[in-house]
Amino acid sequence: MSNDANDVFRISGILALIAGAAWLLSRRFYFVFAILLAAAIVASLGYVYISKPVVLSIAAGPENGKDAELMRAFETVLEGHKAAVRLRTVTTAGLEENRALLEKGSADLAIIRADQGFPGDSSIVVILRTNVLVVVAPARLELETLSQLKGKRLGLIARSPLDEAGATRLLRFYGMQNSDVNLAVVKADEVAALTDGGRLDAVAIFGPIVDPEVAAVVDAVDGKKKDGKKKKGPSILAIDLSGLAEKNTQAASEVTIPKNAFPRRRVPDDDVDSIGVPTVLVANNPAGPLRAKIRAQAVMEITRNLIERRSELSQKVGYPVTIEKPDNEKGVRLPVHPGASAYLDDTDISWYTLFSDQIWTVWLLGGTAASVSVALLGFLRKPEVDPMQARLDRLASIVKRARAKPDELDALTDELADLGVELATLAYARKGGEAGLAPVQLAYESARFALQAARERQAARSG
Repeated sequence: MSNDANDVFRISGILALIAGAAWLLSRRFYFVFAILLAAAIVASLGYVYISKPVVLSIAAGPENGKDAELMRAFETVLEGHKAAVRLRTVTTAGLEENRALLEKGSADLAIIRADQGFPGDSSIVVILRTNVLVVVAPARLELETLSQLKGKRLGLIARSPLDEAGATRLLRFYGMQNSDVNLAVVKADEVAALTDGGRLDAVAIFGPIVDPEVAAVVDAVDGKKKDGKKKKGPSILAIDLSGLAEKNTQAASEVTIPKNAFPRRRVPDDDVDSIGVPTVLVANNPAGPLRAKIRAQAVMEITRNLIERRSELSQKVGYPVTIEKPDNEKGVRLPVHPGASAYLDDTDISWYTLFSDQIWTVWLLGGTAASVSVALLGFLRKPEVDPMQARLDRLASIVKRARAKPDELDALTDELADLGVELATLAYARKGGEAGLAPVQLAYESARFALQAARERQAARSG
């Protein structure tokens, strides 16, 4: 539980204690006033606490990478639109550290690649981009598919530590071992020289099709002019995906590289099938139903802002942001976070919906507890004696003693005189009308008459 929540509950307890003391020590009006004041203050504090933006940490890296840059821009967007959720970017060394922080619980969200696997109980919020495997070969070799690379030399532009392992798994799926394909990691600026000189037969790179770095690699393959003439565009090799996703990883999906996707070299000349591995934003699901509901509400806000503010994000980072909605249909292989699912299904998980069960539980249990407490305190508290009633009882006592003990008439007369002063003082303090004082006046006159009658009887006996 956060420090803010602890403060709210601590203040609520103090206010409840003050209200209880007011009930025990003051009149009923002040008790009701104290309870209403305490309820108003608690409600105000609760509203302030609930309306505060939820802050979630997100693991993204490296420091100067596109993911960290995108999340920092997203932080600005959320603040600018005063969203109900805010992000705190935790920069890391890359995707592997992102996953490790999410698994340890050191981050609430993380950017990972789907072929890394989802740690713990985490699930997808959005698909940030799809990393398409683009394999390019010089046109002179007349290669058309990846399976034709057996016995060839393949250069890999590794922009992530996961790229080499992914390419190796893909080649093994086609029955090609390290001895069958000479796979070497190369740099992007070496592609032109290696393919022009015939030292590489193909080059592979993972990345979005719209990524300028991917387009630059395609343009560099065998791109040197010959005799002043521009060469024919390279070949984009097709990848047969039959059974690949089931045998390799749940994250593998079929992607189509459209015709003329790389317009500078005008390739490919027709649609080409390839493999795509999504880079996703994932969030964990905290333990406990209440915390899980609060997290779902926050993730729904994140999903909504990422999807609906893509254009604004693109302007801030300076390149097209290709964020996609996750597939929320039944039977999908990638798990979707409940918050993202609520946004996609347009499900209401507002604060009232989130806390409706708790609200009714508090009303039911709180009302019962309050009723029992009031009844118990009423039973234990000594009943208040009405001062007017006490003086009326004393008047009745004077009447009885005047009849039974005539030798005490002088003392009873003095007591009646004192009692008259007390009654007048009390009546003045209460500011009662004539109708309210009539019974008191009648009782006083009856006591005075009883004393007079007793004196007359005593005088008659003496005569």
